[in-house]
Amino acid sequence: MIGHSAYHFLNHKYLLEKLEKYKDENILISIPLNYGDNAYAKQIEELAIKIYGYKVEIIKNYMESDEYLKYLMTVDIAIFDYRHQAALANIYLLLYMEKKLFLNSRGIIYKGMTNEHVKVFQVEDIDKLHYNEFIENKFEHTNGKKFSKLMLDENSIISKWKALIDKLRSGSF
Repeated sequence: MIGHSAYHFLNHKYLLEKLEKYKDENILISIPLNYGDNAYAKQIEELAIKIYGYKVEIIKNYMESDEYLKYLMTVDIAIFDYRHQAALANIYLLLYMEKKLFLNSRGIIYKGMTNEHVKVFQVEDIDKLHYNEFIENKFEHTNGKKFSKLMLDENSIISKWKALIDKLRSGSF
């Protein structure tokens, strides 16, 4: 899965080119383009089909939550190449599902995950890996699952928001 929407900052073209070395392998490139910049989505769809042909799945329609979760369960590898904070719910869900994540090593999410000892991989390394290394999913998932479970837990979320609001009210932030 490349990105989560049709925005330039997700660097779809760059990623499609990095993944091109695997185009003759057993691979299906899934690209959610169901919201964002429609003209950009069309460009990315055309490029993906040009490079990968039938090995591309373009998601154009909005999915309800349960349908989207089922879709995420089918993903083996997710790639998010940006430096700012975005798609956190996707990332937490994918970690909980023990999926392999490639993130931009200069991005805030990559830094946060590595600070929490969550095993993630660098987008910059994708085209340097042998296909078997790229698809390999035998790594330690425990910290990723534990961290994402905490981030997805309703009581934990409420507690964190309350603590932040209390800090802001007290002026100790």
